[in-house]
Amino acid sequence: MTVKQATSLKWILSVLSLAVLAGLSFSRSLTGDEALTVTLAGGSFGNLIRTMSLEIHVPGYHVLLWLWTRAFGNSLAALRVFAFLPVGFLVWMGRRHFPRHGFLVLGASPFLLHLAVELRMYGLMAAAGMGILISLRRLSEGFSRRGFLLLLFFCVAGVWTHHFAWPGVAAACVVLFRGGRKRESIILLLLTLLAFSPWVHNMGRQVHRFDPFGESADFELFQLASPAQRVLGAPFSMLGTLLRFSSGTAAFRFDLFSVKSFSPWAGAGLLLFILSVVSAWLGRKTVGPGAILILAFVLLPLSYLRPGARHFSLAYPVFAALVAAGLDGSGALRRLLRGAIPALSLVLCVPFVLRSTMPQRCTYDRDFREAALVAGTGASLGNGRLVLFLDNFSTMGVLYHLEDEGFSDLVVIHPHQQRFAEEWFIYTEHTDMVSYLLQNTDSLVQQWGAEFHLLANNPRLVRGPTFERMPGLIGIGTDMLADIDLMDCLERHFTVEMIPLPRSQGPFSLFHVSTAVSDE
Repeated sequence: MTVKQATSLKWILSVLSLAVLAGLSFSRSLTGDEALTVTLAGGSFGNLIRTMSLEIHVPGYHVLLWLWTRAFGNSLAALRVFAFLPVGFLVWMGRRHFPRHGFLVLGASPFLLHLAVELRMYGLMAAAGMGILISLRRLSEGFSRRGFLLLLFFCVAGVWTHHFAWPGVAAACVVLFRGGRKRESIILLLLTLLAFSPWVHNMGRQVHRFDPFGESADFELFQLASPAQRVLGAPFSMLGTLLRFSSGTAAFRFDLFSVKSFSPWAGAGLLLFILSVVSAWLGRKTVGPGAILILAFVLLPLSYLRPGARHFSLAYPVFAALVAAGLDGSGALRRLLRGAIPALSLVLCVPFVLRSTMPQRCTYDRDFREAALVAGTGASLGNGRLVLFLDNFSTMGVLYHLEDEGFSDLVVIHPHQQRFAEEWFIYTEHTDMVSYLLQNTDSLVQQWGAEFHLLANNPRLVRGPTFERMPGLIGIGTDMLADIDLMDCLERHFTVEMIPLPRSQGPFSLFHVSTAVSDE
């Protein structure tokens, strides 16, 4: 076997390793954000574009998923395969222009494993980041029109995937400019802007989402950080991003700042993070032009806007390249890193594979698949009536799993029915999102019938404040808000039995409501 064949085999095994790990996670529940993505992909193309025009994101990923579902259907397995494809492509792209030990870093990356399963645009954005990094490296070896066109393609693909790809485009332009390619730098920027022009208006909405001086109801619902808090929090955001880049998302509970949040998985994650940073430092001079610049351009401004690793995924290939470059060479330290980093990475994939849900942005895990199966079975044995009293994204997640689990004949009642029938799946105003919780609860529960199963956030389990402007609500975030009178009203008119959902946490609860209570 030649050296070239041996190298190709290593990268093939790297892709297969990640594919096996992802395949073990294909059956897990959708999250609320994933549910919106899947719902749009299952609707009309015109509605997809209309929704993206109103939403804060850009449609590139959704358009590709829409085409995929027309060819392969929308079963959970088919959807998860689609999620894996850009990540598998990312790993395969690295075989020629990535540090030679890159297959050790990418083939069992806990962070890439998350992106390879989640039905969101971050895996595609990471693939665009890999393309930008490799294209810049090729251009540094000798400028060519083909190399420039590849760079342009990946820049356009990035900004059509997420607004947060723009810092990477800016870094690519600066690299070209510093390399004496001023004209090409300007052309790259102008052509990327031209391709992105239909979605320029959405960039303002993306920034406004983090505006602490916005509408006061938004501030109450989401507890937006002030500019000073963001400046102080930016270094922690960057450290948290690098921690997740190296150690993945499943080992940590970042909402629990206590000893309870520390576990053996977290200990392994911190060790992997330290070793990865050491390796990245060793490899900082050998990755090629633009690598550090891309990392800085992405992490520095975006860490002010929000804490979160997935949103910075365009920069992940740079971090992985730095780590891989640090593994090359002789010496005891590098030999230790070459053995420990891949081994710990594989270990950190285990907590992700063992989960039934994706690591979620909300405080508590919610297994919509389990809830749909338990509620659907119970309602089918009863009178076939199920009530969903949840936000629109969570409702879409449960509806998808009800259909996927074979409960399409159930009578399902939810507050978004009219909007969904008209293919309006999002609310452009946050106060509109929670309006269903502000109705007269007592009369509402009586409209649901004499017997039904109910999926709702239990206000007695909510962690969070009540609101001055909206006194009927309790909790923080639309996915965790609850109607403060819900349980009192139910118990006044019905017998209420809470049904366990072992894989879900927090206020997300299932009830069997029956046997009307006499008013006497």
